[in-house]
Amino acid sequence: MGDALDDVSEDSFRIIEVAGHQYRVFDSLRTTENSQQEDRHTSSGDDLVVPSTDSALFGHVDDDTTTQTDSNAQFITAEKAAISSCDVPNYFISIPMTDPALQKNVECLYSEIKSLPFCPYLDPFLIDTSKLHITIAMLVLNSESRVEEAKALLNSLSPEIDALIGDNELQVEFEQTLSSMQPNPSACRVLYAKPTRSTEKLLRPIADLILLSFMKEGFTQLKAFSPTKLHMTILNVRTASKRADESEATRGINVGPVLKLSHRFSVVRPKSIHLSQRHKFDENGYYHSVSKIDLAREKN
Repeated sequence: MGDALDDVSEDSFRIIEVAGHQYRVFDSLRTTENSQQEDRHTSSGDDLVVPSTDSALFGHVDDDTTTQTDSNAQFITAEKAAISSCDVPNYFISIPMTDPALQKNVECLYSEIKSLPFCPYLDPFLIDTSKLHITIAMLVLNSESRVEEAKALLNSLSPEIDALIGDNELQVEFEQTLSSMQPNPSACRVLYAKPTRSTEKLLRPIADLILLSFMKEGFTQLKAFSPTKLHMTILNVRTASKRADESEATRGINVGPVLKLSHRFSVVRPKSIHLSQRHKFDENGYYHSVSKIDLAREKN
């Protein structure tokens, strides 16, 4: 692995701290060889964090500061994080975006979307406002014991999350225009609201801490660390495919007119981070919560 690291530029990674240990997280591998060498990076037994090859689904705001390498930094073995590919995520960690003002705001957006020419057919794909959220990590928990372990891990991260928030006021703001997860808006499968740059910079360390901690313990499908693309889904074709044409889930739909809308979203001051079960819901309509940690401002 020494040869591979020699080909990685110094600004392609950053140091983050988890549970008192430092980890070097690579944003990209700028090597002089082809992708076969990159595959060897992820499959070797050396302790190295490298990104997923599916870079289109992941990303983050570039940090303005440069972090120097710590010679004592520890690394995660890719094999430790590997899970059988046949396992499907059945739990997830999220920040609920269920503030009543935001829900009402998004309902108004939905009315705008359905009033556009050729867009009423998008209605089945719009996300129920009671389920709005920002996903942090998708988890595979296939036994009650694993669920309990995940709950304990999330709770153990609470002091570090509080420290990351510090004296900042934790609030979430979104850009006024929506974005398509797919580069071609006429073949969109996921439409989302993107956090503003200031929100991204505040949430990024928290999301990285949680994802890396759960990946280290083998709770995710990730074989290598890739920062989660922070977003609030507004429309998801695949999720709604059972209520509409199955083919839409594959080919996507045209959201071009929607991308031209400008909509001001309400500012959200999130109260908690949830560990929830997919496809099961609480009385309030949100995904069934098995555990949650309150955010710092709620503890004062």
